[in-house]
Amino acid sequence: MYLSEHDLNLLKYLFKVKVATYTQIHRDVYPMYAKKTTYKRVVAMQKNRLLSSSYNRVGLPKEKVLSLSKLGYTKFVEIGGESRVELKSDAVAHDLVLADIRHQFLNCDKIKEYYTENQIQTWWSRSSDYLHRGLASLNTDALALTSIGDELVWSAVEHEPSEKSDARYRSILKRFYSNQDLTFVLYCCSNEKIKNKLIEAEQKIYKDSFPKLFFNVGEFLNIHDTLIFSNRDKKKLSLQLKSAQESLEN
Repeated sequence: MYLSEHDLNLLKYLFKVKVATYTQIHRDVYPMYAKKTTYKRVVAMQKNRLLSSSYNRVGLPKEKVLSLSKLGYTKFVEIGGESRVELKSDAVAHDLVLADIRHQFLNCDKIKEYYTENQIQTWWSRSSDYLHRGLASLNTDALALTSIGDELVWSAVEHEPSEKSDARYRSILKRFYSNQDLTFVLYCCSNEKIKNKLIEAEQKIYKDSFPKLFFNVGEFLNIHDTLIFSNRDKKKLSLQLKSAQESLEN
C-alpha cells in the first residue's frame, strides 16, 4: 500500500494519542480532505494491518476507536531507544478527551511544543538529557513548552475528570514542586469541587510559594477564542487560539 505524508502522520499521531475516533483523525490529520476520503484511507490502512479498531465502550461516541497496530509501529514509527511501547489505551474515554485537549493546545499561540504522555514515557524516561528525564518522572498527561513574555517555560497539562484522595494529591504536588524546570501545571478540571480540593492541598503544603497550579473548569473543549487558566491567587494565564488571532487580523 502506498502511504502519503498524511497517512504516515496518522501512524505517528495514533502513537502519540494511543486512541482516536474517525472524527478526531479527520480534524487533526486529514482536515483538507472530505470525511468520506478520510474514512477510505483509514479503512485501507486497517486492511493492511497498520491500524487496529474496536467498537465504542460505555459513554463513548457511537463509532469505532482506532489505535496503531504493532506492524504499523515497527514499520513506520519505531526509531530506537524506546524505553517502553504502548499502542493501546487502558483508559479510552480519558485518552479521547486528552486528544481533544492536545488539539486545543496546539492551536494556542503561546504553545510552541506539545508532548503527550506516550511520547514522554517512550523516549524521555531513559534519556541522557537530564531535563527530559526529570520531566518524564512527573508522570503527567502532557508537557507543553509555553511562551511567557520573552521566556519559554515548561507547563504540565493534566486532565482531571474525577477526584483523587488527599494523600494522592499531596504526592502529586510534591513531584510538581520539586521539579525546578516546571513552571506551571495546567489543570483541565471537570468541576469546581476538584479544583477546590487541589487548591486546598496546594495551600496546605505550599502556601508561601508562588502557585504553580492553574485551572480551567469545564470550558477547555468549548473555547473558540482564548483558553484561560487561573491560579488560587486569581492570576490568569491566557492562551489565545490561533484561529481567533487570524480572525482579528482579518
